[in-house]
Amino acid sequence: MPKVGGPLLYFLIRFVAKLGEQVEREDRLFLVDTSASMAERVGPDHSRKIDIVKRGLKQFCLEHWPEMYYDRPLRMGIVIFRQTGLPATPYFEQLVPLFPTPPVLEVYRIDKIKVRGSSPLYEALKYASTVMRGSTRPVRRVKLIGDGENDGRDPMKEVDEVAAKGIRIDCVEVSEEASKLMTEVAARTGGKHSLVDTSRDIRKALEE
Repeated sequence: MPKVGGPLLYFLIRFVAKLGEQVEREDRLFLVDTSASMAERVGPDHSRKIDIVKRGLKQFCLEHWPEMYYDRPLRMGIVIFRQTGLPATPYFEQLVPLFPTPPVLEVYRIDKIKVRGSSPLYEALKYASTVMRGSTRPVRRVKLIGDGENDGRDPMKEVDEVAAKGIRIDCVEVSEEASKLMTEVAARTGGKHSLVDTSRDIRKALEE
């Protein structure tokens, strides 16, 4: 009988554990601000905000594979956003599509995230709502990851639209002080607001 070890053993253990769980099927979209302010440094380690985010996202993805990719309870997507130019033009990129499920987890794309421009929260939430439109799962969550900066239209109107569709917004704020905006966005949709300034903090916030 062949020996079982390494990644195969890890997969089998996770698979058996999941068989005994009754978990609601969830679509979770990580919506990541990649504007210039995310290059600022925070926390005891004096790390760049975007580097804290990158480490947290990579660890989350690696720990939850393969349950995200074989129609397990959790399905995940990653979208980055910012706006640049005159007039300011919003930019969005799906690093990991929520659906259709990608055949390969391209974690290296997280390492390549660059920061520039400003933060259009209204347009970002509208884009997230569009991505979520095709989801029929009972739990639909957007994890808005940023530092509370917003340039452009007031995002609260779109927040109300998102809430009306039954989508919860959890705000993961990479900062040393909580902003009124991020706190209100989470509260308006029944979501959770987390203030983080280390990789350990953000890892916990992404999991919740």
